[in-house]
Amino acid sequence: MDSYNVILSKLAKNQLNDYISYIQYTLLNDVAAESVLDDAKETIDQLKVSAGSLKLCDNPSLNKL
Repeated sequence: MDSYNVILSKLAKNQLNDYISYIQYTLLNDVAAESVLDDAKETIDQLKVSAGSLKLCDNPSLNKL
């Protein structure tokens, strides 16, 4: 089975960090913050092995990216 390199954009990384910080420091819920981070890591791991089965974007402008 192929393995793909999953790259998070700077914006995506910043948003994930913002969500985790909000949960941890505003909602004061360390367990939920850790769960969100774990889910993100698991999603990346799943994409590494399933990316080849995903359809490419139909939008020509987005497809160029």
